Amino acid sequence: DKFVKASSALFGGERNRILIVDEALAVYDTFRGANIPSDKKISALKNLEKDILNYLKITEGDSSRTAKVEELNSQIQNALSELYNVVDNELLNE
Repeated sequence: DKFVKASSALFGGERNRILIVDEALAVYDTFRGANIPSDKKISALKNLEKDILNYLKITEGDSSRTAKVEELNSQIQNALSELYNVVDNELLNE
């Protein structure tokens, strides 16, 4: 909490806007692991994707965090693609 308060004061709204992405990423982290069903992982990733796209829209690419957020979005797209393939294979093998 001290870090968030200090960085929020220093960076103003920029730190506050990224907190939404940070929180969504923390939620997604709870859905990692082999025992978590693919549909739950996909749902968590889609929520994270929504918050990232909203962040990029709000900041209009002018944030110091834009490059890292875009990189994270790319990783999400790759993970979704892999998960969709897993689900497709599961459905084909039923």
